[in-house]
Amino acid sequence: MKARAGFFALAVVVLAASAFPRARSERRKFFPQLRPGQTLDYLVSFQSRRDINTQSNVIVPNLPGAGSVTVLATLRVEVLPSQHGLVRLRTFLKPLSLAPGKPSAQAPAPSDISAVEFSLDGGGSVSQIAGLDSLPVDQQAAWREWVARFAASLTFPKNGVKAGDTWESEEPETAPSPIAGLVWRKKSQYVRDEPCPEAHRAAQDDFTEAVSATQTCAVILTTAVLQQKSSAKDATPEDYKLNRLRTSGTAAGKNQSILYISRATGMLMRSSETAAQSMSVTISLSSGGNQVHYDVSAQSNARVLFIQQAPASRH
Repeated sequence: MKARAGFFALAVVVLAASAFPRARSERRKFFPQLRPGQTLDYLVSFQSRRDINTQSNVIVPNLPGAGSVTVLATLRVEVLPSQHGLVRLRTFLKPLSLAPGKPSAQAPAPSDISAVEFSLDGGGSVSQIAGLDSLPVDQQAAWREWVARFAASLTFPKNGVKAGDTWESEEPETAPSPIAGLVWRKKSQYVRDEPCPEAHRAAQDDFTEAVSATQTCAVILTTAVLQQKSSAKDATPEDYKLNRLRTSGTAAGKNQSILYISRATGMLMRSSETAAQSMSVTISLSSGGNQVHYDVSAQSNARVLFIQQAPASRH
């Protein structure tokens, strides 16, 4: 099956933990085994759509615009020498032709592909990002989706996990928003073990999805719910206050992701995520004048698949 017909097709996956066979009970720590000079390749698909209804033409800061994004690309990862105890990585995102039925996009020349470098610590935090701003906005969104999944295993419990374990975490929403106090509450489960999925290159920009005969993956299901800690009557973030604006309203969202993490290497082998978010917000001057109301809804789908490199030819 071609990757574009199967891997990138939206599928409904139901994981019923009670129906899965038990795996070995030892706890495992899924730290990616990265070494300087190593290269990894991924196939990345990202689609999103944002709709906005407004009752005013007033322009306010930090509110995302309406529109849709579709990205299909390969992403190469180069492991650099570590710096100050942090893993340093360099990535190259190369767009491919869009899915069938869409207009074709001209692939850039290798010299035009911008590098993005960043540091990764043992807790999954990404820092010291350089070069991301040089990418088009749609490619930036795809890159952020990839890096969040790539680093996800570093956020698992430090004492390790075993099949059947569940754990919870909370992290703030970092994207600019007119609603203050937004946090993601996540619940994850190590569901079971399965053979690892991987992509094989069939042609220059064509791939097939296969199941690894040698690697076993941990399947991790995570559901994240966006919750609002600020009052709906006064949800004003600090940057809005500095601009003498006041906001009120609510925001909500739910994301679900499925990760396949190699038990042998701790590496991300496959991920899929669906997300839906909404916001209803009123923005006005702090004095109460020039009121504007926005209703925003957004949906996205993201897929990442590890590309198995072909073995070197023997002469």
